[in-house]
Amino acid sequence: MHQLLIKYLENRCTTEELDAVLAYVKTEKGRQDLAKLMDYDIHERYVDGSHSDEATVDSQVFEGIKNRITHGKPGVSRNMPLVRKWYALAAAVTGILLVVAISFLYLQQPSYILYETAYGETKTVSLPDGSSVTLNANSSLRLLDSFDKERRVWLQGEAFFRVEEVALKHKPGFIKFVVLTDRLNVEVLGTAFNVQDWQKKTQVVLESGKVRLKSASEEEVTMKPGELAEISEYEAKIKKKEVNPVVYTSWKENKLYCDDTPLEEIADLIKYRYGKTVIFQLPNHEDITISGTLPLDDLALLMQVLQESLKINIQAYETEIVISQKENPAQ
Repeated sequence: MHQLLIKYLENRCTTEELDAVLAYVKTEKGRQDLAKLMDYDIHERYVDGSHSDEATVDSQVFEGIKNRITHGKPGVSRNMPLVRKWYALAAAVTGILLVVAISFLYLQQPSYILYETAYGETKTVSLPDGSSVTLNANSSLRLLDSFDKERRVWLQGEAFFRVEEVALKHKPGFIKFVVLTDRLNVEVLGTAFNVQDWQKKTQVVLESGKVRLKSASEEEVTMKPGELAEISEYEAKIKKKEVNPVVYTSWKENKLYCDDTPLEEIADLIKYRYGKTVIFQLPNHEDITISGTLPLDDLALLMQVLQESLKINIQAYETEIVISQKENPAQ
């Protein structure tokens, strides 16, 4: 990582390396390592044997590091005057440099294209490579402006992907397509799959093709069609099982196919799709399940179907939905 920090200061990092540096300097060890590198850099570049006031030093150091970051060249001569009481000043200057370095790290990030959906909205977008993505409600997809060179997207929420194969220009093979989430990276060539990245879990369902998953702990799993892979905030290991993909992708048609689906799962869906928190006032509500097809494009209709099918009472408020037991289920 030390060499990567140096590459960053010399403006030689790739986009992937920039992401790694940014994540590293957010950690305590990363900040300490960068501070040590800055201390050494100041001592080597700017301390030479005469006097200067602190304001001049700060200004020259700022300009020097700015030029190094933006142009990869030193911006101040090695003949800069000596700083009196170096060790007392070093900590203050290092603090300035750390702020400058992190600021320019953000400024150096490439530009992005952002697609977003509101609560209750779904949207299908075409990517520059011919792939298509359907975003579920309350979701966002971010990709680099230079998508033709690096097919990487960042997902928050849920989306269904149909990825086109794109051949490499100068050698055999195809350009990888990578979906990045908080817990998993999904690597594909040409395939169709669903990714759900909600607060409690990240879930991938493969409809066709082949994908490889990589977790933050470096665990790798290869999926085949008809499989579901999941990782949660409580369980760091990737778990796989065979499923019917239609059940997990039917939301694209504004439907939810249920097969003994727990009511709590539907409550989670309502929260993320419509932004309303579901409050249960039912005894043993975790044991209640439902089978059949539910409508997703109309929250009022969804609640009506649940109410009639499960013989429960549902009351909607501005930010909450309260589910309680009917006083007389026979009515």
